[in-house]
Amino acid sequence: MIEYKSIIPDIPFIVLYFLLIIFGLFSFIIVIYPLTFFIIFILSLGLVIRYYTTKIIYHEQLEWQNLRNVVESIVIEDSAVITPIEELSLTESQKIVQIIPELDPNLVEKLREIGIDGILFLLFLLMQKPTLFNIRKIHELIKIPVATLYRDVKKLLDREMIFEQYIVEHPQTAYYQISLQGEQLMEDLKQILIEYKYLS
Repeated sequence: MIEYKSIIPDIPFIVLYFLLIIFGLFSFIIVIYPLTFFIIFILSLGLVIRYYTTKIIYHEQLEWQNLRNVVESIVIEDSAVITPIEELSLTESQKIVQIIPELDPNLVEKLREIGIDGILFLLFLLMQKPTLFNIRKIHELIKIPVATLYRDVKKLLDREMIFEQYIVEHPQTAYYQISLQGEQLMEDLKQILIEYKYLS
């Protein structure tokens, strides 16, 4: 998975949950009403869940946006930022600091045929392999527009970069996984990203 530096204080879940219980018990002792304790407990639990949900979603969006900028620099300009991605802000990650010399032109051409969103789609499937994902879930996780994902799916299926599956639990929903051909292409790109500290 993509590594990142958190800008939100990293508070262990067990500490928050312990404080939540103490606060709830304290309220119960003072007020002596079980209903009050229950309401405070539910509200506090909701705040804890909201904290972690916001934290996870925020960082996933931030890192995929940074990764998009790096991939764009490789595909469009045959170059990439040399500074490790975890040290970049969204603005800084759009600046080309130093080019990576001698990128394989055949690799760059293949990546251009797929497109930026298609590359991110494939990288996501590669990182999450062997888990299957539908388009809606991918949209939620890496924030590529649904309409764009549908276009990319058709393109990637035609190029045999991914394959489509249906499962018994959701027979009307298509799920996708990266193919061997798509995996080989993304591994080539991934090696560049790992070498220059964009991925771990």
